[in-house]
Amino acid sequence: MAKNNIPSILRNLNTLYRNEFARILETTPTLYQKFAMVIPSNTTSNTYGWLGRFPRMQEWLDERTIEKMAAQAMVLVNRKFEATVGVRAEDIEDDNIGLYTDMIREMAMSAAELPDQLVFEALQKGETGICYDGQAFFDKEHPVYPKVSQEGDPEFVSNITEDGDSENAFYLLDTTRHVKPLIYQNRVSPEFNVQNDADKSDRVFMKDEYLYGSRARGAAGYGMWQFAHKVKADLSKDAVLDVRAKMRTIKGDGGRIINVNPNILLVHPNDEAKALELCNADVIGGTTNTLKGLLTPIVAPWLAL
Repeated sequence: MAKNNIPSILRNLNTLYRNEFARILETTPTLYQKFAMVIPSNTTSNTYGWLGRFPRMQEWLDERTIEKMAAQAMVLVNRKFEATVGVRAEDIEDDNIGLYTDMIREMAMSAAELPDQLVFEALQKGETGICYDGQAFFDKEHPVYPKVSQEGDPEFVSNITEDGDSENAFYLLDTTRHVKPLIYQNRVSPEFNVQNDADKSDRVFMKDEYLYGSRARGAAGYGMWQFAHKVKADLSKDAVLDVRAKMRTIKGDGGRIINVNPNILLVHPNDEAKALELCNADVIGGTTNTLKGLLTPIVAPWLAL
């Protein structure tokens, strides 16, 4: 290949790779949006002082009752992520670039799956990760106060069940609300970067290598603990019905009904067949399946990490 054709080839590659990156980024299936709210971020971190407030319509007596932001608030600090593919100049000159296109596609897929990675990382760390009330997200002692002002002695409510030695936990989630159980905080969506000019890049000049990369910033954390329950037990109809009933009776501060309505059954891949049966079968073990139609099963490979 003639040396003077290289600039033109690089321009064409830039267009090809950028278009492929955008296409794969747009079409890669993800799970996080099914149960995490996407919050835009414009700074290094976001403060979530409004979590835990449940403004409810009530009779207007004298003055309005104002829901105030919590003094103790959750802060999510954005993290930075990258992926980079190096293309040797010789491969450009020798027209040996077919493999790199697939590498760019894989990089785009990884970028698209970053929110899944972070949200499931937060979910799996939920027994130690702190949520807005100062407790671990999955905890046996979430305080619920007798007054909306959070005065008085709290009642402690659990959103984790442990029964037996099951290897895989499953989760019941309520995603019917505008506020979700988890948060994906988006600071910078995945972007495509190129360094292939020897006059502008020391790397190209010194290493004779062109660089194509992706960069993103974001974080994941916890929304409403009331809308998620972790179950460390064998997946069964009785276990699911028991936890679902507990979730539906959860109240907010002041004794107000939150109306939690679990609609997602999130499971490890090993529990896929059982989850599909529980959610879809008409009959289980010779009796009517009272769970049918109540929950949507989601099988999450990320839970296998």
